[in-house]
Amino acid sequence: MLDDWDQITGFQHRDQQAIWRAKITAAGNYRIEVDAICTSPTQEARMRIYVGEKLFVEDLLLLSDNPESVATTTLGELPLGAPETYLISAEMVGLPLIGKLAIREIRLIPTGAEASPLPKFSITEDSAGTN
Repeated sequence: MLDDWDQITGFQHRDQQAIWRAKITAAGNYRIEVDAICTSPTQEARMRIYVGEKLFVEDLLLLSDNPESVATTTLGELPLGAPETYLISAEMVGLPLIGKLAIREIRLIPTGAEASPLPKFSITEDSAGTN
């Protein structure tokens, strides 16, 4: 389910997944990060992210007492080939969840490169010699 802020909620069973399709354009290692709200009294909020059918990372999400507090958790790193389109799926493997869980964002970040929200481009001189 999506909440009012387009966050994914409603995980109640281990067989539930949220699935996306993503095209990787550069081969390399990718760090998998998740932005989520996860409140106690959940004792274990363990998330698994599959990239493709066999590769996955898994770790505990950071817990909070504030139901509005988003925390970033790095789940691990995976080597990916390119160009290739992958199915990416998120599932909770540390159920049952008692508190609030909302997934805001999942990122695959190339390691060894500085992450930037801006596109990479260069400015070259035109034929008149002006920028």
